[in-house]
Amino acid sequence: MHRDLLLTGKKYSPAEALKAGLVDKIVPQKDLIAEGKKLAEELAPKGDVRDAYGQMKSEIYYREYDLLTNIGLRGASKVIF
Repeated sequence: MHRDLLLTGKKYSPAEALKAGLVDKIVPQKDLIAEGKKLAEELAPKGDVRDAYGQMKSEIYYREYDLLTNIGLRGASKVIF
């Protein structure tokens, strides 16, 4: 899945994204703002430990970060496979 997202830009349907773990929840468009606010309120108390969360995220996604920043693809106008 990571390869498809990073290298090919594959698009996922909402159901596929949910199954793959790319999204946590699917909501109707009319409920999107309310659900976003609800999630923000749940996450807001975690702001006190934002440095720890940042460190955890960088460790979880280090491969993707490394791909995007260290193999010379930044600013590339053409990549040949």
